Amino acid sequence: MSFRLNLDPFLQTVQGGPQGLDLAEETIDGVIKQIDTELAEFNPEAFAFAASIQDSSYGGADSAANLALHYNRAHEVIWKTLRGIREDLESFQQACRDAKNEIISADEDSYDRIRITRDAVDALASGSTSREGQRQYDDARQGQDVTGGRDA
Repeated sequence: MSFRLNLDPFLQTVQGGPQGLDLAEETIDGVIKQIDTELAEFNPEAFAFAASIQDSSYGGADSAANLALHYNRAHEVIWKTLRGIREDLESFQQACRDAKNEIISADEDSYDRIRITRDAVDALASGSTSREGQRQYDDARQGQDVTGGRDA
């Protein structure tokens, strides 16, 4: 009876990365594309041409100029916020890629360590199945002159 450490199930792994991080990257790509669309529409040059409201449109009250100023400021806040969110998402997306690569690397390192351990255990197991000592003993017993050199 010989001992064999069966590590085969641990060594039969699928190459690739964590699927959850792939999904996060795809989702982030979609959000970034949407933000890019919004940024194109909120671009200050495009806004000045297409969505700007003249001060006179707010009426003749003293607060009309102030309303126009706040409208333009609100637009600038939205535009800059979208740019910042886009940068944050790109940073997070890169962090997901980096984490995925580190996890894959750790998996590969673990695979190598398990394979080396399995090979070492297999070598020990095959070395422990040698029966040369027993064979030599049996041969010596069978071939021994039990008469002590005398004829029986």
